[in-house]
Amino acid sequence: MILGVCWEHGHCCNLEFSTLVDAKTVLRCLHSDVVHLASEGTVMAVTLLSGQPKEYAACPFCISGTCKHKNAEAHMEILSTTIEAVRDSQVGFFHRLYYIASNGAANQWHGASSLTLTSKLSPESKLYQ
Repeated sequence: MILGVCWEHGHCCNLEFSTLVDAKTVLRCLHSDVVHLASEGTVMAVTLLSGQPKEYAACPFCISGTCKHKNAEAHMEILSTTIEAVRDSQVGFFHRLYYIASNGAANQWHGASSLTLTSKLSPESKLYQ
């Protein structure tokens, strides 16, 4: 596997290293700006809400290189995949996902809002007031 390119555009070329041709193809993609070198990292972590303070520590489970050229759709895609992975891993443990945080730019939160703001709040709800 060829590492060091951003997750946002890594799918645009074959990152499976089988021959030198594969490495040269990735290099051509880098030179033509099809893919970018990862300049920073996107970190995904989870923590539990419980009465035990020791369980509050965040546990990183994904670190991925980023070029920071992501848009709201790309940000939503990685958050959606993360949410699905967290939910799938908690089946049978009776834990729920309560909160999502990101250091993404404000425009990227438009994507996150479509994942979290999924139903209209009833005027009768105590939260509505």
